[in-house]
Amino acid sequence: MQAGRISSISGTTAVVIPDLNPEAVTLPLVIPWHLRGNYGGMCAGMRVFYDTCADGSGVVLARADGEHGAGWNSILGSDAS
Repeated sequence: MQAGRISSISGTTAVVIPDLNPEAVTLPLVIPWHLRGNYGGMCAGMRVFYDTCADGSGVVLARADGEHGAGWNSILGSDAS
């Protein structure tokens, strides 16, 4: 597992700038459904945890701040944070 900051988001993928190698960026990493749009509330500059395979493909695992997006309020209740 690695950590970094989102450089850009396009559809269901995100490019991440690794914390340990900020001169490089990842290939587009898959954003799971529960982290997309309002549900994940992710944006450029946000710190995330992610993992990659030897071929450079990979997935965003979680927001590093442990929070969730506004979309979860409809599932968890309006006072959920």
